[in-house]
Amino acid sequence: MVNRYLLAGPASAGRGAAEVAGLNGDIKGVVIGFQDRPSFPMLTDLRLELSGDQASEIHPSPLPS
Repeated sequence: MVNRYLLAGPASAGRGAAEVAGLNGDIKGVVIGFQDRPSFPMLTDLRLELSGDQASEIHPSPLPS
């Protein structure tokens, strides 16, 4: 049995995502999604602009895509 919480922690730390296919799941769909994910990012080239008060720290740094 897969510990989904254990997989999600390192994936999140690496700014990624974990996906698990169950015993009767669609493994082909999971693999295709894994291969396609880098080709179609949700957001890219994020930028934060501040006006007025300046922030002393911004987390996460750098902002992820």
